[in-house]
Amino acid sequence: MRRFAASLLTASATLAPAAGLLISTAHATAQPENAALAYWPLFDRVDANLVDRGWEAMKESEKLLAPGTSLAQELVDSGDVVQTAVRAASVRDCDFEIDYSEGFETLLPHLGQMRRLAKLVAVDARRLELAGDVDGAAKRTGALYRMAGHLAEDGVLISSLVAIVIGQTANDQAERLLALNPSETARRDMLEGIIAIDDGDPYDVLSSVAMEQEIVRTWLRQKFSGEDAAVQFFDMMRSFEEPTTDEGREVFEAMSQTEFYAQVDQAADVYSIITAAIYAPDREQRFASLDAALQAGEYGQVALQILPSFEHAADRTVASRDDLARVRAKLEAPTTAQPQGAAQSETGGE
Repeated sequence: MRRFAASLLTASATLAPAAGLLISTAHATAQPENAALAYWPLFDRVDANLVDRGWEAMKESEKLLAPGTSLAQELVDSGDVVQTAVRAASVRDCDFEIDYSEGFETLLPHLGQMRRLAKLVAVDARRLELAGDVDGAAKRTGALYRMAGHLAEDGVLISSLVAIVIGQTANDQAERLLALNPSETARRDMLEGIIAIDDGDPYDVLSSVAMEQEIVRTWLRQKFSGEDAAVQFFDMMRSFEEPTTDEGREVFEAMSQTEFYAQVDQAADVYSIITAAIYAPDREQRFASLDAALQAGEYGQVALQILPSFEHAADRTVASRDDLARVRAKLEAPTTAQPQGAAQSETGGE
């Protein structure tokens, strides 16, 4: 399992799925309206090797997913897992019971598992498309949007960024199905998936940044105390790096607890600037100014340690929102051509 490296914002550097999350064992007694209760048992049932082969085929050689192939049959045999995931996605709420009190040391075991499950659903959607079952493929595509929304409910930035990846996968599949003139049922299944998350900030990036702000402001004070609080913080941040280095340690050795806490508050305040900038028309200029101020030390040394450039993640956030709106507009547009519907039941596209 991989811990959060430095700030949760470092997830903006790569959108690779994280493994491992420290969660409360209370998920076993959560309300049945919680989709996480349906997802958890599925994680152990997903064949990772099948997912990897199917994903590679989807990206590199679709003919391997065509009807009659061994890979297509393996996916049909995994139909119960896929269909259960689709049903779980239809549940409105999802709570993986993240223990936010662990701060930067929080682990996310469900995150990589959800990414793998979403890949399986996406691969099966492609299989059904190739088999002519557009309705079945559309139902899975709609589920992908909802699964992305469920991950975004974590309130953790890296979860929002992985949700963006899943949402983009759904967009790509929706575009393919739109080119096949899908039935009204298929259009509705995809559109309802989008509507379930499309609220202006579809992947909850703003609330995730706000959550990280709260973590910075409160957890760092709880985690580090005493006159060497700043050095403790520095050592933790360096432990996330490979190779580790003591460069800059002298600045934190000279910092009192009072000065450290003041800089923690300064760093936390930067998150409000980030939130205001993400969807702003002039976000590029805002982030350029913010980066310059950070590098100049205007927000202190603590901010420099925990706040990498967020501009790339902001660009992805805005692009994902706009892509979602574009696909939604296409689905909502009137159509007069004869639609393609469901194929025979042997496609496994229930």
